[in-house]
Amino acid sequence: MADSRPTADAPPPAPARGSQPPELPPPSTRYFVLAMVLLVVGFVLLQLHAARLQVQLHELHRQASIERVHIELGTQIRRGCRLLYVGLLEHWHGRSYVQWHQLQKDVADKSTALASTPATDDEDEQSRAKLLQVVHEWVTRLKDVIERGEGPQALEEMRARQALVDQWSDKVIDADVRAGERFDRLHRAVQGQWTAVEGVAAGLLVLIAIVAMWWRARVRARTTDLEQRRREGERAARSEFFTNMSHELRTPLVSIGGFASMIEDNTTTNQDVRGYARKINHVSRELLAIINNILDVAKLESDHMKFFIEPVAITEVLERCIARAEGLIGHKPLKLSLDVHPDVPRVRGDFVKLQQVFTNLVGNAVKFTEKGEVITSVRPAGKNVVIEVQDTGIGIEPQSLQTIWEPFRQVDHKVSRKFGGSGLGLAIVHAVVTRLGGTVSAESTVGVGTTFRVVLPADFSKAPPTPSSKKSLSQF
Repeated sequence: MADSRPTADAPPPAPARGSQPPELPPPSTRYFVLAMVLLVVGFVLLQLHAARLQVQLHELHRQASIERVHIELGTQIRRGCRLLYVGLLEHWHGRSYVQWHQLQKDVADKSTALASTPATDDEDEQSRAKLLQVVHEWVTRLKDVIERGEGPQALEEMRARQALVDQWSDKVIDADVRAGERFDRLHRAVQGQWTAVEGVAAGLLVLIAIVAMWWRARVRARTTDLEQRRREGERAARSEFFTNMSHELRTPLVSIGGFASMIEDNTTTNQDVRGYARKINHVSRELLAIINNILDVAKLESDHMKFFIEPVAITEVLERCIARAEGLIGHKPLKLSLDVHPDVPRVRGDFVKLQQVFTNLVGNAVKFTEKGEVITSVRPAGKNVVIEVQDTGIGIEPQSLQTIWEPFRQVDHKVSRKFGGSGLGLAIVHAVVTRLGGTVSAESTVGVGTTFRVVLPADFSKAPPTPSSKKSLSQF
């Protein structure tokens, strides 16, 4: 017995299925994720920088407003002091100055307001402190002059103090003006940076949107392609399965039908046995027809069905189909008729496939019509030929008119149990007519009847029909 133990040269065992490392995403996905992360990070950093610039702009606006307040208060203080000086002159001339106390209060209030505002820079702070000191001394000395009754001898001193007030108020205003100009330059620079940052951020945002839309379109296309491949794979597998199973079932059914025909044709066989054989032969033919339909659907879905395109006399096709359908009427009070326009041209198609199409349509009309008539009409329509099969049968529900062309689709299970059928006939009709370059549609009213309309391309050539047109319906 051979030794089953592992040798030193034996390859190491494969890792367990659960221990395999996870598959990495494809390179294109990784690159897309990396690009999106970089774009988003760049966008966030730009937004943070824009926020800092916005804070700087807000601070510059605040400093500019303070500078304007300083200029306004300094101007008002200087004007108030001058009005007090005028009031002093009026007092010396013996005139009453009614705004005297109000002016003193206004100067004191404006001085307090100026002292309470923050400074814009060191120069402004020094000039403002000196101005407040000079104004305080001016007001104090003014009160002393009035209370002591000093005369014009104090005029030079008060004029000199007023000059100091004007001088330092001008220095405060000049300092604030220079600060305002500096703030304006900084404001323009920061505003320019903020505008540039916002522009770059907007560009990044647009780039992110473009990349996302591109990736979404790519993923959608990839998904659509995969879905289409999946459907094609499923359709190919289904067609292969139907083909194989149909061939497997067709062989024994042909044998069963053959043996049943032999028993039925044997005159020495008991009548009951011959009746059973006849039923077996009938059922086997029905099953064989269903299998042939399945094969046709599989060939049409896999694009393996061959078409022999030629000029076809559509009237001959319809006459054969109607003659074949007459055997389905039985004892039903039903009339079949063919209405042909005198100027109908030939159509461009496959003679055998067209027989299959209209055998299905006329056969269905007969099957689902208990009484009345089935009218098949054909007429020219420009470059096409229109064939209509109209019956007075049970009709089709409106919601089912769009699904009757699908394989194995039955309009109603009760109808299917009553009339039989596999739901493949109309699917074959739709596929064959479409492959021939035509269209097929249906109109129906429940309880009134149904009209199937087939539009096929006309053939106006003078060439005679090819020998393939003489193929009979029994060949498919």
